[in-house]
Amino acid sequence: MATLYQLEVEAQPSIYKPKDRRMSIYFAEPENGINKETGILLLLAGYGGTATSHVFAKMRKLFADEYNVVAIQCDYFGFEYMQNELPVEIDDEMLMQSLSDAELELLNRDYDKYAHILQGKIFKQNIDLQETPEYFNDMGLMQAIDNLRAVKVVLDIIKDNKYDINENRIYAYGFLHGSYLEYLCNAFCPGLFTGMIDNSAYLEPFFWKRSRGLDEFVDGIQVRQIINYKAAEFVGDKEILCLPYLYKKFDNQAEILCFAGETDDMTSLEQKKAFLNQVEHSRVETITKYRIDRVIFNSTDHGVGADFIELFNLAYKSYFKPKEEAKKKSKEKHHISFEDVRYETELFWYEIKWEDGIPFLYRFPKD
Repeated sequence: MATLYQLEVEAQPSIYKPKDRRMSIYFAEPENGINKETGILLLLAGYGGTATSHVFAKMRKLFADEYNVVAIQCDYFGFEYMQNELPVEIDDEMLMQSLSDAELELLNRDYDKYAHILQGKIFKQNIDLQETPEYFNDMGLMQAIDNLRAVKVVLDIIKDNKYDINENRIYAYGFLHGSYLEYLCNAFCPGLFTGMIDNSAYLEPFFWKRSRGLDEFVDGIQVRQIINYKAAEFVGDKEILCLPYLYKKFDNQAEILCFAGETDDMTSLEQKKAFLNQVEHSRVETITKYRIDRVIFNSTDHGVGADFIELFNLAYKSYFKPKEEAKKKSKEKHHISFEDVRYETELFWYEIKWEDGIPFLYRFPKD
């Protein structure tokens, strides 16, 4: 069974309001150890996912052993604000907003007798996550640089222990928002990844100015929790987070395999195809109702109801493994490179600099 590791490292201070940070990195080493055919797999969770969850720990172990990779995850910037299980509070104000005076009177008279009045209604609870400029769900920039730093830290550990790996096998596998982040990671370090698996990435942060809704049930009462994130206020620049804009600024070298549902309501299939048609080395697998097999795919909506493990098995065995074998026969080799990159928007200059082998993200206001 794969060996699991956890370490805490210095993370980049916020580019929005500097404050020292540390972050946890989790990785799994194959049971048989690291050899010259071992690859790297970066896993990127999205909303509702954490690296410490049972499902992700299981995936790191399974992928490490079955595919001979070092599987890596990290607690990236603001992930705590992206979770699902938030305290439910039903207060008098919520009841007054959703019930008539007559219903309120009946409940006040005999709650147990008239509790059925609450059934079938949706009560709204506004959630204040108390995000601050020092630390919040920034939806992209800091989150991407944390993931790149996690990969570099683990690569340095491998190198320091005198191991060689197969640089043709450097993969990223994201889930929903995590898939979006892998596109940012690839743009911030174009010389790193050889392959990316995209499950339903949107083209720009979906909750930038939209509310996020979570449905919870307490004693049969439905509560819609409403979250309004502060990324638009604290980040202020959406242009850098728009994938069609960003991917015109560099030459993509990674093989991208995208799974997109035909009824995805966060990014339409047409938009996704139009974007990737302009990106070299990309392929879109459309999930229609005819591909629902209740094993890998369970819907055509956002996320395609995918089984994360089975989806990776499909992507790797049908797409990436044949490419690995072709490269081996042709003796084509990818060499990881870490080079500074610079992007410009109407508001800022952004630079990713590799200082003492560690990535740092900078942004400078334009005059």
